Amino acid sequence: MTNPIPHTVDAGGLKLRLWQYPTSDETAQEKFKVLFLHGYYDTGRSFDSLITYLDPKIQAWSLDFRGHGQSERAPPGASYHLLDHVKDTFYAIEHLNQQNIEVDLLFGHSMGGNIALILAGSVPEKIKGLMLLDNLGAPAEDSREQPARLGIALQAMLQEYPPHFCYSQAEAIAKLQKNNPYLSLEGATRMAKHMLSPDPQQPGRLLFAFDPRLRGPAPHRYPEETWQTFCARVKGPTWILQAENGYAPKEGEYMNRLQSFSNAQFFTIPNVGHHLHVDTPEIVAKYVNQYAE
Repeated sequence: MTNPIPHTVDAGGLKLRLWQYPTSDETAQEKFKVLFLHGYYDTGRSFDSLITYLDPKIQAWSLDFRGHGQSERAPPGASYHLLDHVKDTFYAIEHLNQQNIEVDLLFGHSMGGNIALILAGSVPEKIKGLMLLDNLGAPAEDSREQPARLGIALQAMLQEYPPHFCYSQAEAIAKLQKNNPYLSLEGATRMAKHMLSPDPQQPGRLLFAFDPRLRGPAPHRYPEETWQTFCARVKGPTWILQAENGYAPKEGEYMNRLQSFSNAQFFTIPNVGHHLHVDTPEIVAKYVNQYAE
């Protein structure tokens, strides 16, 4: 596969990495444009293998969220809350719009799915289509629990978070598999490939390409009613791909969210875990190709 072209998005002064993937048919007059959003502690490059299976008429981009991959770390005093990632993605979409590029499909895995859903519900006129991978919004929480949650987040600001490190790619792959049940060796290898860099302070040591402050607790969670309202406000067709052995619940409030959409389809991918974009990239790509038809 040809390496993606790196672009820089100015997100209110913070520089984000946006990857543009060449297509195998650059002569196509009308391309279907997809922006891929990765999950927590991942990078936009984990979609590389999936994108190789896309139809030639599809033009793909992927974004490294702040503090992830090649995007800048948030400066002291700034945060890594969900809303920060939502705003950064909005900047990325505006960056493309300024080049007369309108995104036809916003594709989000895990945390990226939370961000995609919030955007599609907040500015539905800007999001033509939505695909969520093993995600249908974050867990809900009663509003009465928010003051205590915020207190925990404020106390956490005083903590020091040491960097995650390892001494080889094989060690990184083993850590990924240990922390993610059902993640295959091949999938973990695809994820690890672009998330390691040499430690300038300690030769021989590799750092994971993430700001250690990403580990701070969330200061806020939406109540269930808000999530269902986000779903109801989405205008474009929505496809939800759920992994049989994934993290997303298969009943309860998530099904209420599904019923809140005006135009949604739900699919289950068998025999795979949460990271199906790296474990079964060819299968997930088939759904994107079908969506683009």
